[in-house]
Amino acid sequence: MKALKKILLVLGILVLLIIVIGFCLPSKVRVERSVVIKAPANMAFDQVNTLKNWEGWSPWHHIDPKMQLTYSGPASGSGASYTWKSDNKKVGNGILTITASNPDSLVKTDMDFMDHGKGSADFTFTKVPEGTKVTWGMNSDMGMNPIARYFGAMMDKMVGSDFEKGLNNMKEVVEKMPPTSSNDIKVEETVTADMHTLTKRITCATTEISKKYGEVFGEIEASMKKNGLNQAGPPFGIYYSYSPEKVDMAPGIPTDKPGKDDGDILGIEMKAQNAVRVRYVGPYSKMMRVYDALGNYIKEHNKQVTGSPWEVYINNPMTEKDSAKLITEVYFPVK
Repeated sequence: MKALKKILLVLGILVLLIIVIGFCLPSKVRVERSVVIKAPANMAFDQVNTLKNWEGWSPWHHIDPKMQLTYSGPASGSGASYTWKSDNKKVGNGILTITASNPDSLVKTDMDFMDHGKGSADFTFTKVPEGTKVTWGMNSDMGMNPIARYFGAMMDKMVGSDFEKGLNNMKEVVEKMPPTSSNDIKVEETVTADMHTLTKRITCATTEISKKYGEVFGEIEASMKKNGLNQAGPPFGIYYSYSPEKVDMAPGIPTDKPGKDDGDILGIEMKAQNAVRVRYVGPYSKMMRVYDALGNYIKEHNKQVTGSPWEVYINNPMTEKDSAKLITEVYFPVK
C-alpha cells in the first residue's frame, strides 16, 4: 500500500511538473522558412497571390492531389479564398483566405482548420542579387493550454519541413517559367479625347482597393441616375500616389453630358491631352511591368509627365472571372 502511494505521489508530481513546464513554454509560436528564387519578384508573388497556382507547388496539394477544392471571391489578391476537403489525415479540411496583398512584396493569409484551430501566414518577397528571396512564415497562438504549448514547441519540426518542400516546389515551378519582361509590351503615343466624368477622390489601404472601387462606382451610378446621366465609356481610376501601404486615387465613370458636384461626387471635365498608353491583357497582379515599360519609354523619349496616370477598365472583373482575359489601358499624360 505504501508503495502504491509513493507511485501515485510521484505520478502526481510528474503531472504537476509537466503542467508547470507547459505554462512556462511560449504561447505564441512562429515557423519561418526562406528560399531564393532566380526570378523577378512578380513571378514568385503571382504564385502565392493567385490561389489556383497553389495547386502547382503547395506541399499539401502534393500529398493529396485528389483533394476537393472550391474557390470563391476574386481569383487573386485580398478576398480570394478556397476551401479544401481531404480524406488524408495529414491534409484534412479547411479554408484559406488572402487578407492582404501588396504587389510583389507581401501576401497575408488566414487559415481555418475547422476542428483543429486557426492560424495566419505571410509571404514576403525581397529583391536580392540572385533574384528574389521568398519567406514563408506562420504565426500561432497556443493560448493558456499547457498541452497545446507543448505542441507549439514542436511546431517548427512539424510544419517547417512542409514549408521547405512548398518553397522548393515553388522555386522549381517559377525557374522553369519564361521570364516576364516589359520588352513585350507595346507603348504608343496618343491624344486623348475630351471627356465628361463623375469621380470621387479617396485614400485607402492597398488591400482595400478592389472593395473601394465597388463602393465608389455604386455611389457614382446612383448619382448618375438621380441627375439623368448615362455612362459614356468604361470606368477608370486616376492614381495620384501609390505606396505598399496607402493609395490616393479617384475612381470615375465617363458620362454623356457634364455632371454637377453631388456631395463627394465631383463632375470633372478631362480635357484632350497628349499621352503615352499601353493596352494590357492579363491579371492586375502583373501590371507592374506595364508601368515599368511606360516609365522606360518616357525616359528614353525625353517625355515629361504632366499629370497623374490613370487606368481604364475595358471589361469587368466581376463578370470576367478569368483574370488572364482582363483588359486594362494605362495612360500617362506627357508633353
